[in-house]
Amino acid sequence: MTTPRLLIAALTTVVITLGQGQPTPPKITSKTEPQYSEDARAAGIQGIVVIQFDVGEDGLPCDIHVTQPLHPSLDQKAVEAAKQWRFQPATEAGHPRVWKNVTAQIQFRLEESPEHKFARRQHENAVQSADELYKRYQETLDALARLPKRRGKSASDQEKALLAEMRRLGDEHHAVVSQLDGLTFRMEHADDCLKIFNETIDKKMSDMTTRDTEGAQMCRSANLYPPPK
Repeated sequence: MTTPRLLIAALTTVVITLGQGQPTPPKITSKTEPQYSEDARAAGIQGIVVIQFDVGEDGLPCDIHVTQPLHPSLDQKAVEAAKQWRFQPATEAGHPRVWKNVTAQIQFRLEESPEHKFARRQHENAVQSADELYKRYQETLDALARLPKRRGKSASDQEKALLAEMRRLGDEHHAVVSQLDGLTFRMEHADDCLKIFNETIDKKMSDMTTRDTEGAQMCRSANLYPPPK
C-alpha cells in the first residue's frame, strides 16, 4: 500500500534587502501561494524555485524571472503566483520609487520527514525574525521622517538616537538574512542526509563507496548528519 503524501503546495519566503540610505523599502501586502502542477505532483518532484523581480512604483512586481529553476511547470506556477502579489511601493522623499532585485524562495514539497520539519521550522523562525526586524526598521524610519524640521538640541538628539537604532536594526536584519541561505540548504538536504545515514549506518568505512563517503562528509560539514542511533 502506498503511503499517503501530505501535500504542501508551497511555502514562500520573500527577502527584501535593506538599502544603506533613507528610501523606505517595499512591503508585501498580499501574497498568493503557487499550487502544484499535476505533472510535477504525479512525478513526485519537489524542491525550491528561486525567482527575482522588481517592485514598480505602483506596487506591482515586474521583470519576474527564475534564477534557480526546479521543473518547467513548477517554475511557471511560481512566476504566475508572483504576478498576483501586491506590495506597498518603496518611497523616497515621500514619492514612490522602483525597488530592484527582490528575491523569493518558493519551496514545493509533497511530504515532510521529522528532520525536514525541524529544518523548516528553523528557517521559518529566521524569516519571522527578519520580518520583525524589517518592520521595526520601517517604524524607526517613519519616526525619523516625522521629526520636526527644526535643528534644536532636542531634535538633534532624537535624530541621532533614531539613526543609531536604524543602523542597529539594519545590522541585525543583515545578519539574519545572511543565515537564510544556510538554513535553506538545511531544508533542501535534510532528507538526503537522513537517507545517506540510513544507508551507511551499518557499513564499515572500508565498505563505503566514494559517493557514500562524500555524501556523509557533506552532511557532517553542514551539521546535518543525524547522530548515531
